[in-house]
Amino acid sequence: RLFAEMEQAGYVTGFESPDWVTPKPLRGTAAPMFLNHVAVTSSDPAATVDFLSKVLQFGISEKIVSDTRAEHEVQLLSALLFRMSREVGGQELAIFPGEDGHLHHIAYTKEDPNDIMVIGTYLREQGVAIDRYGPTRQSYGNTFSIHFADDFNIRLELCAGGRLIDPHPELEPVIWEEKQLGKALSYYSQEPYPSFLQHSL
Repeated sequence: RLFAEMEQAGYVTGFESPDWVTPKPLRGTAAPMFLNHVAVTSSDPAATVDFLSKVLQFGISEKIVSDTRAEHEVQLLSALLFRMSREVGGQELAIFPGEDGHLHHIAYTKEDPNDIMVIGTYLREQGVAIDRYGPTRQSYGNTFSIHFADDFNIRLELCAGGRLIDPHPELEPVIWEEKQLGKALSYYSQEPYPSFLQHSL
């Protein structure tokens, strides 16, 4: 059977200023694999980390300090801690400076950095505001991450990668200085973003 005329369907996204995002009916948006870590704020990060490490036996994989070469006592500002598994990328708890008892963010694991880029596109397509750093290599924790807020203004993170930690008595944490805060939080930007440290709940 021959056809003289046939409708040209074209792209599902259309030809005029296309969004180039695969429409939701044609794709699946895979849920995160599992909970990665929870970050909370503390008015005394050093005391909090001391309790977690000495009493609850959490290990410290990375930390941010005021200045390692200062003549005065080095002040601990933040730390990443782990307890149970090497698969969490060296962090199950993250401590940030701030008011006591507040939630900073909740992080979930994705399989690889490509997932982070794809989900970032889908989030923007849904009108979700992405954190200023955007999808980025987060040196602090060695993850590829994206941060965004849900409808209740709770900061969420999707991350892939991280450090593989094997707990042993001689394990030394990675140390970041406060002046390298921008690089620690976003290797691509390397600009300090103080509001990132504020709690979300």
